[in-house]
Amino acid sequence: MSLNSETIFPLRLSDFEYYMYSVDTPQYPMAFFLKAVVTGELRRAEFEQSVRSACERHPLSRAIVRRSLGRLRWVESEREKLPIDWSMEPGGPPLCPDHLNLNREPGIRIWVRPAGERTEITFEFHHACCDGIGATQFIGDILAFYGQQTAEPDAEQPRLHDLSTELLFRRGEIFERSKDQPKQKRSVVKVIHKFRRLVGRKTMLLAAPGEPPSHSIDRSSFLTEILERSVFRGLRNLAKQTGTSLNDVLLREMFLTLRDWNVQHQALIESEWLRIGMPINMRPPKFDGLPSCNMVSFMFLPRQPDFCNDEEKLLESISEQTTRTLNQRLGNWSLSVLKLMRKVPGLLPLLLNRRDPFATSILANVGEMHKNFSAAFPMHRGKCIAGNIVLDWLGGVAPVREGTRLAVTACIYANELSINMNCDQHLYSHDEARALLDLFCERLKSRASHA
Repeated sequence: MSLNSETIFPLRLSDFEYYMYSVDTPQYPMAFFLKAVVTGELRRAEFEQSVRSACERHPLSRAIVRRSLGRLRWVESEREKLPIDWSMEPGGPPLCPDHLNLNREPGIRIWVRPAGERTEITFEFHHACCDGIGATQFIGDILAFYGQQTAEPDAEQPRLHDLSTELLFRRGEIFERSKDQPKQKRSVVKVIHKFRRLVGRKTMLLAAPGEPPSHSIDRSSFLTEILERSVFRGLRNLAKQTGTSLNDVLLREMFLTLRDWNVQHQALIESEWLRIGMPINMRPPKFDGLPSCNMVSFMFLPRQPDFCNDEEKLLESISEQTTRTLNQRLGNWSLSVLKLMRKVPGLLPLLLNRRDPFATSILANVGEMHKNFSAAFPMHRGKCIAGNIVLDWLGGVAPVREGTRLAVTACIYANELSINMNCDQHLYSHDEARALLDLFCERLKSRASHA
C-alpha cells in the first residue's frame, strides 16, 4: 500500500531534517552533489519523463518547507517538474548553481552536459531532503524508468522494487538493535553528558596552507580518484588479514593523512583532537521499501595525534569503536542529541554559533552504489544497463560546514573504489585540494601494496 500526496503532506520535519535545514546558509549550503556518467545517446524526452516518474515514487523530491502552526513541515510544491538544465552542445554553459532555498523550491536539481563521448548528469540534493543513500536510490529509479522506456522489445529491462510511502511517517524514529537487546535509557542527563564530551574536546582544524583563493566558488565540483582494482583488492585483503573492515582501514588512513597534512603545514597541536565524523545508515532491514529520505546518524571518532603513532593500535581502536557503535546502534545517541536540541529553546542556536567544529573531517563510505538502488538492473561487467545507455560511473561527496574543512566519500561501482573529495573552496585552491587528495590516495596505494 502506498499513500498519495494528499495523505502524506503536510509532513513534519524530522529532527535530522530540521538540523540540516537550520544549519544551511548561502556560504555553506547543506547540499551535496552526485554525478552519473553514461554511455549511449541519452534521450531527452524519455529522461525527463523518468525524472517525473521517480518523483512520484519519492514524495520528498517534490516537497518544499513551510511553517504551519508553529512547526516546520514538508508540503508539496506547486511546480509541475524538477528543473533540468540540459545542454548537449560542446562548450556549453558551466554549472553555476546558486543557493538552493527549500522555502521556494524542492531540494533536487539536475544538469545534463556532454563529457567527450559520454554524458555527465549532475544531481544536487539538499541534505534536509535526503541522505547519500536516498539520493543514490532516487538516481537509480530515474535510470530504471529510463531503461524501461528505451530497452529493445526483446531485451531485459530494469525492475523497480515496491516502495511503501507510509514508511516516511517513521523516518525520524530511533530504532533499537533488536527485541533481544534491552532498551537503552536516554535520559536528558545522559544525553547532555554525551554532548559535553563531544564539545569539550577541542577539535583540531585542518591546516589551510595559503591565502584564501580568489577563484569563484563552484560547489558542484569535487575531485575524484578512481583507484586501480589491484589497490581495491589490496585494501580488502588488508581488512581481512587484520580482522577489520574496509571502512576501518579507510578511517585509519584518513587519521594519518590529517596528521601528516598538519605536520607538513606546521599546524599540528598535540593538545587538540583529530576528529572524524562518519555518517551511519540507520535503515533497519524491514525498511527496504522506504522512499528516498534521511535515515542517517553520525558517529565521531576522536584521536589525539600521538595516539596515531602506533598504526596497528590505531586500527584496532577504530575497529572496536565502529563495531560497538554498529552492533549496539549507538548512532541513536546522535539522534537523541538532535531531538534534545530541538526541544530545549536556545540550545540549537548555541550549538550553531560555537566556533569550534565537531569534526576535522567527514569520511563517508557509501559502499557499492548499485546496492542502494530500489531497482534491479541487467548488468555487463559490473555496470548497470538502462535501456540504450550504460551507467559507467556514479559518485558524489558530502557537503562541508564552516570549520569542518574536508569531506571525503568512498564509493564502489563496477568493482572499482573511487575517492571523492570536497574541500572548503573558501580556503583551498584546486591545487591544494588536489595535493590533499593525492596524499590520502598515496597512503591507500602504499598500504594496499604491502597487504
